[in-house]
Amino acid sequence: MFPIKKNEFTNSNEKLIAFYLPQFHTFKENDEWHGKGFSEWTNVTKAIPQFTGHNQPQLPIDVGFYDLSTDKVMYRQIELAKNYGIYGFCFHYYWFSGKRLMEKPIFNYLNNKELDLPFCLCFANENWSKNWDGGDKEVLIEQKFLEDDPKQFAQDIMPFFADERYIKINNKPILVVYKPQLFEKEILKNFVYELNKKAKENGLDGVYLIMATSTVVLWLAVH
Repeated sequence: MFPIKKNEFTNSNEKLIAFYLPQFHTFKENDEWHGKGFSEWTNVTKAIPQFTGHNQPQLPIDVGFYDLSTDKVMYRQIELAKNYGIYGFCFHYYWFSGKRLMEKPIFNYLNNKELDLPFCLCFANENWSKNWDGGDKEVLIEQKFLEDDPKQFAQDIMPFFADERYIKINNKPILVVYKPQLFEKEILKNFVYELNKKAKENGLDGVYLIMATSTVVLWLAVH
């Protein structure tokens, strides 16, 4: 969860945006990698206490073991978010040189305009590994991000940027990049250039990039 500081939005106080993980449903690749029917709930239920008084596993109460392959649970999630002061969701977006992973919940959200909570995306630009740590051991899909990828990524992400619910600052859609340090310098520069170019071609004023770290979010305004 990360805050947007006061006055970043016109006539608005600080807002909280919750990171939203789309892993809580079954999909073809997980069936192949981890066994049929696997989802993030499998890992949740396997959690064990690590120290005295550590309450694990933490099992879902209100909405239960929900299935994000449909948008039904999202109505209740939005209701809960509003009740607890959450301004919007930031969906993790997994993209590997044109191949998306776990994209169904995000497109369900995009295509259902009744889901009325603001949202943005976090480009999870690291390897997808069997250890779920983004490392280079037991890699299932490698995040190469090739020279020609920035243009395609900018094209692919534009339908989200164009959505009226998408969170923007000064007409610049927010995009969180999970680990920009993984980019080669020239590819990162081209990535920023292509994002801004495509955004402006679609009536926006560029893109507002944010760099995430493990504990905080840093603001990077890109002009």
